[in-house]
Amino acid sequence: MAVVVVGSGAWYLFGYFGTKGSLDAIEDAAGDEQTSITTTDVGKNSQSLEAPKDIDDAAPSDFYKDVYFTDEERVNWAYDQLDQPSQEPGYEGMSVLEAAHQKLVEFYNKPGNWEYVKELVEPSENMTGDQIYTLQSSIYFAAVNSELPENDRIKMLAAAIDNSNPVLQDAIKYTIDRDTERMRGTYAVDISATNDQPVESPVFRHTVLSNGFDPRGIPTKVINGSNTSGAQREKIQSIFQFINGKPVLVETNPSTDPTLRASNPQNIPAN
Repeated sequence: MAVVVVGSGAWYLFGYFGTKGSLDAIEDAAGDEQTSITTTDVGKNSQSLEAPKDIDDAAPSDFYKDVYFTDEERVNWAYDQLDQPSQEPGYEGMSVLEAAHQKLVEFYNKPGNWEYVKELVEPSENMTGDQIYTLQSSIYFAAVNSELPENDRIKMLAAAIDNSNPVLQDAIKYTIDRDTERMRGTYAVDISATNDQPVESPVFRHTVLSNGFDPRGIPTKVINGSNTSGAQREKIQSIFQFINGKPVLVETNPSTDPTLRASNPQNIPAN
């Protein structure tokens, strides 16, 4: 593992996990009495014997199963929690999400430093790659830092990560542990040396990518980025799909294997 500075941990969530397979440490979390998440609980094909009565009371292990809830239901529920008023002193008048974003701004955007944390904007398909990265970082930090109950904080991650993405297990582990260092990292979109433009695609729905990713008609955006909070600028490629206009991370591809990455995101046609 590369040596990184405090706050660099979110590069795991955006990219590194894709290079190292299953997270062994999640097994430790399975023994935590406060959560019912296990290594087999998070995924699209697992099923419990009894259906949960409603999404509010559903345990995380049921919440993330497609047999019980749709992507839209999970994302909408997660944003309902993020939109709740913050109860933290000093952040009155802000939502849980806004308070998390403000804390990241206070931590990173020091005088004389590059403005790593961008403005928090309303989620939509018109978001730039940097705005998406800022939103993602704010959601991660809200999940690990807010005073909401543990199960709610775990379920809140649905606003950022699809349940098909193994990165979710990593994020759940860090959320349970309240590992603020690993959930406080920041990313920036790479700039092309050819045309000085951000290396990100327009929103598309039908183009099958060179790495085989099929958007299946769902609004999709590909972003090439680098972590800005580490000693080394780890490069990754993120594929987001928009659920009711909200970007959710569905795939992460490292720079170590070019065959895993979609080539030339800027050239993907909007369709």
